[in-house]
Amino acid sequence: MQSFSTDFEIPAPLRQYCDGKAKLVIDSTSNPQSILDRIAAEYPKLYRSICDESGKLRKHLNLFVNEDLISGSQLGEIELRPGDVVGVFQAVSGG
Repeated sequence: MQSFSTDFEIPAPLRQYCDGKAKLVIDSTSNPQSILDRIAAEYPKLYRSICDESGKLRKHLNLFVNEDLISGSQLGEIELRPGDVVGVFQAVSGG
């Protein structure tokens, strides 16, 4: 398998937990779950802001691969490819 990196975009309110970075470049990732595992190891405060105690995405956040919204059950199933961008965004609601 070819090694590549994936950009992980971080919303402004969560940047305080990763040295103010707007994106992290995560090497050798195969799926979104592997990105979250790396974040847990390298930026535990950021991870706790994205995932709850059971490791599930927090309800007020959405995770995207490129333009596609993914659910928590898909984290380990989606295969990332070179050039993919993963981003976490706060859910927006209103009326």
